[in-house]
Amino acid sequence: MQAYATTPAGDLVDAGPAPIEPSGSQVKLRTSLKLGDRVQVRWDGRFTLPDGRIVQESWWLGTIIGLEKDGRVKIHYTGWDSAWDEVLTRERLRLEGKGTE
Repeated sequence: MQAYATTPAGDLVDAGPAPIEPSGSQVKLRTSLKLGDRVQVRWDGRFTLPDGRIVQESWWLGTIIGLEKDGRVKIHYTGWDSAWDEVLTRERLRLEGKGTE
């Protein structure tokens, strides 16, 4: 199922796959991460679901594509254009089936 996003300019766009229900382990500062790890990502921003509901927080599948020296992580949202890639803090990430230490 495709999902729709509201851009910062307020335009509704057909953007990519639908959000997910988070189920993974919370990533912490000590969590070992590497390029290519699949993660669940909390996106804080206005999003219009296919049924028309508007949410301010949603969860998405992503892949780690960069690790910053300050501990932040660059992710690519699975199924989305690379224009949505972003660098974010670890508290917005979950790892499926892995520990947090």
